[in-house]
Amino acid sequence: MTSSVCLFFSKLLSTGPHGNNAPCYKFKEVKRWGSQLRRRHGILGLKELYVPINHQQGHWLFLRVQMDTKVITLWDSQGRKEENQLYLQSMLRYLGDVYKSKTGQDEATWKREWELIDDSVNSPRQHSGYDCGVFVITNITLLAQKIPLKRKSQRKTLESGLRFSCGLPVKTAFSTKTNQQRQRRQATAAGAATKSTAKRERKSIAPTSTTSSATKERQKRRRRNNNQRIILGGSRPKGIVHSSDMAPSAQLESMVNRKRSAISVAEGDASRQSMTQRHAPLKKKKGKIQS
Repeated sequence: MTSSVCLFFSKLLSTGPHGNNAPCYKFKEVKRWGSQLRRRHGILGLKELYVPINHQQGHWLFLRVQMDTKVITLWDSQGRKEENQLYLQSMLRYLGDVYKSKTGQDEATWKREWELIDDSVNSPRQHSGYDCGVFVITNITLLAQKIPLKRKSQRKTLESGLRFSCGLPVKTAFSTKTNQQRQRRQATAAGAATKSTAKRERKSIAPTSTTSSATKERQKRRRRNNNQRIILGGSRPKGIVHSSDMAPSAQLESMVNRKRSAISVAEGDASRQSMTQRHAPLKKKKGKIQS
């Protein structure tokens, strides 16, 4: 029995977490239950369906739905009770709503074909107020194995070994589930520790990456400064001379030929003439030819 199945009637009748609220049928609360079954009509495609019932959070009973014969049977280890008719009627109403949602047909005629039986007189009777859960598990196990229920004392039910044989799988399943949950928690904790360690390592590496970026930026600026071209009359050259650079004479000519006033042109011509005369090589004197 899974926790969702045990809470089926609590959701369907909206009796609340403690089962003290007045019953109020709400199909929408359990409409999607059974939708994951790989059958054509979901729950209606099952052969048998066992539903445990937690009555007001103080007593367990159960019912069985047989789809092929259209019979709903209820068993209560404390005997037949008039109040248990509510669970039979609610289960039939639920199946009718599922039938309508699956087929789109009217469920009134379909529900008339069903039979409701309270067979608690044939349920093994409990004489204590705390063994109802054991009787539910035992009775469901017997019915699932096609063994009809017969009324007998609590002592015979417990002496038959059914209590141990039925309780052991439940205990084993619970232990397995607990171990799986423990392993998932440990794996989650290990994953969180690994992420924390990786985060600390990234933080420790971050300053080195910043320093490397700053070094690369300085090298980039240095290369950009080294690629400056030589300018005539400028400061000391800092870069290499490219083949596309003009010769100093061409640079001088471009400076001389730029648009200037007549006075500056005249002064420039005079200065070049004097500079040319000053730097001109001395003429060699021709020696006299002696006869």
